[in-house]
Amino acid sequence: MKCGFRALIICPTRELAKQTQREALRLGDEMNLRTHVIHMVDDPKKCDYSFASGRSYDILVTTPNRICYLLSHNPPKIDLSK
Repeated sequence: MKCGFRALIICPTRELAKQTQREALRLGDEMNLRTHVIHMVDDPKKCDYSFASGRSYDILVTTPNRICYLLSHNPPKIDLSK
């Protein structure tokens, strides 16, 4: 089972993150790369990046504040070590 992200793209704004995800989906479609953008960090159901749920993404697109928020929890809501 694959776990962890292969690439992390940090964009300065949400709009740019959405555009980046759209282009990454288009370019990665032929190579079977799964791309995810972090939309909401307040909803615990949408904020499970522990990979225990069986989800795996190759590319994560986010903004600096959202990734810092997820990493600031104890334990962190996202694991970027793998």
